[in-house]
Amino acid sequence: MLAGESGSGIIYGHKNTQMKIQELFSNDRSRWTKEVCARDINGAEVNFYDDSAVCWCLLGASAKCYGIDFEYDIYNKITAKVGCDVSDWNDAPGRTFEEVKDLVEELDI
Repeated sequence: MLAGESGSGIIYGHKNTQMKIQELFSNDRSRWTKEVCARDINGAEVNFYDDSAVCWCLLGASAKCYGIDFEYDIYNKITAKVGCDVSDWNDAPGRTFEEVKDLVEELDI
């Protein structure tokens, strides 16, 4: 195991980007996913920080953009707005990219 890495494979304190989630999604629906934190170009599940990731769920995008240490603040901000768990909201049947995009723009994250 590498320094800074937990047994779960999540790197604590890792901050991959200096961008907001709205910039990561880039108004491009193909950069958003459901049911997993991130996917590669073939649709396979990968870690949010993996270089092969091309799309993220809202929770995975939060961790990628803000790092695990800061992601909890973002998680709480989203949860307060949507009234439920971030993953449950993201993965809800019928949830659209437009709704996710509107939320991250409204919260300015």
